[in-house]
Amino acid sequence: MDLSSIGAPREDRGERVDPRWTRRPVASSFRPDPIRGKRKEAVVEIFVIRHAIAVPRSADAEDAARPLTPRGRARWKKAVAGLDRLGIRFDRLVHSPWRRAAETAEAARRLVDGETVASALLATAPTDALLAELAGERVALVGHEPWLGELVALLVLGSKQEGARFPLDKGGVAWLRGEPRAGGMCFEALLTQKMLRAMR
Repeated sequence: MDLSSIGAPREDRGERVDPRWTRRPVASSFRPDPIRGKRKEAVVEIFVIRHAIAVPRSADAEDAARPLTPRGRARWKKAVAGLDRLGIRFDRLVHSPWRRAAETAEAARRLVDGETVASALLATAPTDALLAELAGERVALVGHEPWLGELVALLVLGSKQEGARFPLDKGGVAWLRGEPRAGGMCFEALLTQKMLRAMR
């Protein structure tokens, strides 16, 4: 029995091959692109967090200056403990500069292994500039509705016009995984603050 042809391409063994079925290299997200020599975009986990309960709107105070209520601060502290029990850590945390978001981010600082920064891009509707800031492996974003719902819709469905389908309760967390681009991510979990506080 001649074993010399084992493993050789079929055409080298004298067999006819349909050109549609010839073997081609398979692209991998973990290897350099053989043509461009660049790595595919890495998978990122993004935690979209709505700020905790804040004092109500008032004609006497600027909206951006509203702080968390004592109750909101206490409940969010328990929710952060729930995230910790789940083993969730962030290598970056980006928050809106508005006071209630900044205070929510500060209370979650124990979960952050890297930098915590404020970005005005989280105090407005989501843009391509915001998506460009989503660098890292596990990134937390703290902001406001309706813009966070629009951001989740943009990342999951590719259109921020569907934002009403992804409402976030105060202190709620949308956990996404994928490529940080329009339509490039999927849901891992939607965690309400009540669920996180119940973690034991």
